[in-house]
Amino acid sequence: MTPALIWFRRICWLGVAIWTATVFYLSSQTGPELVEQMPYIMQLWDKLLHFIAFSSGACALLPALRLSFSWSWKKTIITSIACLSIYGALDEVHQYWTPSRSALDPLDWLADTLGAATGTTLAFFIHAFCERKNRRAS
Repeated sequence: MTPALIWFRRICWLGVAIWTATVFYLSSQTGPELVEQMPYIMQLWDKLLHFIAFSSGACALLPALRLSFSWSWKKTIITSIACLSIYGALDEVHQYWTPSRSALDPLDWLADTLGAATGTTLAFFIHAFCERKNRRAS
């Protein structure tokens, strides 16, 4: 692996860590605190926010997994979606202890999982295109 890919892999894992911490932090905030901190964003439909958040997490996780393990694309994609979906379920459980938050909402978890699948698919196409382009250049 080239030094540039090693750095890219580290940046991807850093992105995963920052994304995970951000989701955890936002899940720890009460409803009124979220509205106060992000008034314009919180006017969006709740499920859309879940979808966008987990799509963005997938864009960091998929390349991090791909560059860290010698897995097939199929295994990498399934692992990415499964990890994000599980994190979404755990996020719903975490919100159970946060005042004035709806917790254990299956539709929130569904939006998380659909966002993870969409973001993983998008990241797959971008990463596969770059891999193919780099192979041709070699």
